[in-house]
Amino acid sequence: MGMIGHYEIRELLGEGGIGQVHVGYDTVLEREVAIKSLRSELLNDKNFVDRFRAEATSLARLNHPNVTTVFSLLPEGRNLYMIMELVRGDTLDALLKKRNGPLGVKESLAIIAQAADGLSYAHSMGVIHRDIKPANLMVTQTGLLKIMDFGIARVRGSQRLTRDGSMVGTLAYMAPEQLRGEGGDERSDLYSLAIVLYEMLSGSTPFVADSDYDLMQAHVHAKPQRLVGRVPGLDSRLESVLLRALAKKPEQRYASVREFSDALGATALRMDAPTMVLEGTRLMERPGAAQLAANSGSFDRVSRFADKLSPLMSWAPPRLRVPLVVGVSTFVLAGVLVIGALALIPSPVAEVSAKKTVAAAENVARAPEPAAERAQAPRTAKSEPPPASSLQPATPVAIAPTAAPVDGPPRTEPVPMLAPARKSSPPPEAQPRAEFKAALARKSYDEAFELARPVAESGDREAQFILGWLYYNGQGVERSEETAASWFKKAAEQNHVSAELNLADMYEAGVGVPKSYDEAFNWNRKAADQGNAEAQNRVGFAYSKGLGTQRDDLQAVIWFEKAAKQNFARALKNLGDMWLAGRGVAQRDVQEAVRYYAKAADQNFGPAEFNLGYWYENGFEGQPRDVQKAAEWYKRAIEHGYAPARPRLENLQRSQSGESR
Repeated sequence: MGMIGHYEIRELLGEGGIGQVHVGYDTVLEREVAIKSLRSELLNDKNFVDRFRAEATSLARLNHPNVTTVFSLLPEGRNLYMIMELVRGDTLDALLKKRNGPLGVKESLAIIAQAADGLSYAHSMGVIHRDIKPANLMVTQTGLLKIMDFGIARVRGSQRLTRDGSMVGTLAYMAPEQLRGEGGDERSDLYSLAIVLYEMLSGSTPFVADSDYDLMQAHVHAKPQRLVGRVPGLDSRLESVLLRALAKKPEQRYASVREFSDALGATALRMDAPTMVLEGTRLMERPGAAQLAANSGSFDRVSRFADKLSPLMSWAPPRLRVPLVVGVSTFVLAGVLVIGALALIPSPVAEVSAKKTVAAAENVARAPEPAAERAQAPRTAKSEPPPASSLQPATPVAIAPTAAPVDGPPRTEPVPMLAPARKSSPPPEAQPRAEFKAALARKSYDEAFELARPVAESGDREAQFILGWLYYNGQGVERSEETAASWFKKAAEQNHVSAELNLADMYEAGVGVPKSYDEAFNWNRKAADQGNAEAQNRVGFAYSKGLGTQRDDLQAVIWFEKAAKQNFARALKNLGDMWLAGRGVAQRDVQEAVRYYAKAADQNFGPAEFNLGYWYENGFEGQPRDVQKAAEWYKRAIEHGYAPARPRLENLQRSQSGESR
């Protein structure tokens, strides 16, 4: 799209009242950046430009893990460009929309802990953000929170970065003093952060109105609705802290964001906050969110149920009513979670298998695929390479079904096993190639290396792939991951599918090459474009998770369907997951999900057999409970290498033994 200095302009990320933000590429340091440009009408105001330049200089001094870094202010022609850190992830606003309901108390406090850290640091440097809202809080793929968009920030003591008489910020999150046209200070950011917390806990901002005027009046005059009794796990002490931070007058609030965080108890969570946020946002795809909301009711429904219980507690002393309501709602919530988990196990249709849907999100990257053993010796040229370690299901558990595709990244095992090319038939007339392949077949790796090296150096992609495999495995030559990657890349650049897949694995694991989801996606996409089913499934998974590309559920379904048409088991399962969750499809359809699960299970896919056993064991959606069939399916799952079926079978046998006595 063009160049600005040594920055290559790529796709547009967004635009707003200040200007546009593009993804850029620093051609000197070889890294992606975000590039913000000013609106043309603002460039005509010399005072505005001068103040923007002075404040950008101050903002560039900010260096904190919870604050997006500003690298430089670059003049180019008449325009000014803010060069900033590019943060990959989802905004808190997007996560709340996916959740379609409130977050838990601990997850909310973990987010506040990180936001408060970043804001406290900015305030200590004299910088007031003035537009704190969920859309400006980015949650990265590691759970780290980044405060975004200091575009309307003000340095303490400087002139306001707006035209006279105008307001800055977003009405739903603006402090009363900002609405009156005052500049605001640290306590204005505190007020906005308190509204963010209120929204995370309740699912809505405290003030909602039909017009901007009414919303402004609510900020200035109305009291926020109390949350105790509506938010499970929220006690009166935390509510009091929150309501104080929402005081109409700045002097009635806490003196600083740090003091607010301390009073909430959020500061004590700082060390574990990213992990807590990561696990909490993963609930977007657990029964507590997308699935449970679609079946048995979300946390928000349980909260409303708690409201209904309040009148029934009239017999209790007033000071005990709220704890009793919260306790009852928590008990009901636990029951809903279990029922919701059980209700999501797909139904068998005439002895067909329902694919694995039960998997706690925290286990997604832990349990390796037992059915996909990794060969230690080269396979024949026609055999396909072993599935990458990314293609591994989560460990199914009885109470945490998930409809998110899990047969894919992120990985825990550092490197996939590598194997020679799949499906490409070596030309029989190529005598040198036949010779090193014969040596491989004999497992004479020293000889294979010596024979393949000159052929690889001549540009033969098959020999290049084999050479990469030998270097990676240390067969016939000293093991070198870096050299293996270089030979894989040579072959991959000639459209060698297995080389593309293995190179993608190495980029994703950061083995022999710098870790890069972007590069992994690109190489998987190249293989997918050549019709490789495994690569198509990987591309679908990347789109479903936003790994190396923007999350796009529709694209995920499209790529899963491509692989499913080739009867690729993992893609069939992932496509079933998308139907079960209602992601990327017209609407949620359990029977359509079952159809795809069945096809995957017909390939002796252990997780599918496990789910069918689980289904028969519990008997859902009209399916009669059949312990004998459940045991049979669990046994099949165990036979096909799916270890989690064993404890289920043992528990089933113990319960049956107890009943018989």
